[in-house]
Amino acid sequence: MSSLSKDVFSVFFGAILGTYLRVQLSVVVYGHLLQSNQTLAVAMIVTLLVNVLGSFLLGALWAVHQRKGVSGLVWRFWGIGMLGAFTTFSAYALDAFIALQWGLWGVLSVYMIGSIVLSVIACTIGYRTLAAVQRTPVA
Repeated sequence: MSSLSKDVFSVFFGAILGTYLRVQLSVVVYGHLLQSNQTLAVAMIVTLLVNVLGSFLLGALWAVHQRKGVSGLVWRFWGIGMLGAFTTFSAYALDAFIALQWGLWGVLSVYMIGSIVLSVIACTIGYRTLAAVQRTPVA
């Protein structure tokens, strides 16, 4: 199998796993939160949780990958494939558009700013956490 084929299959199978995990998380969170009629708010909470968690994990994995702690193939499977499919920027955009369409300016502002800021912060924390752990000698 060629190197390109391995890369493509790695991303592909990672994406299958990421999609599966995203759906499972959504089902669990929706099951707990859909007791109210706030379905847009519930969808936004799920998307926000997924994006922040995915950003944290992607930052942590990038820290490991940069220090050659994981191979390119592992990076493509977990980082590009799995976490790329797990996080949901398109769902974020749709949620924001619906809030905009409905004139929910406060919800829209908190959601948009919170999603971007919290995801960048989570990515930074994930990166710094794993970068620090990797510098610590193992006894």
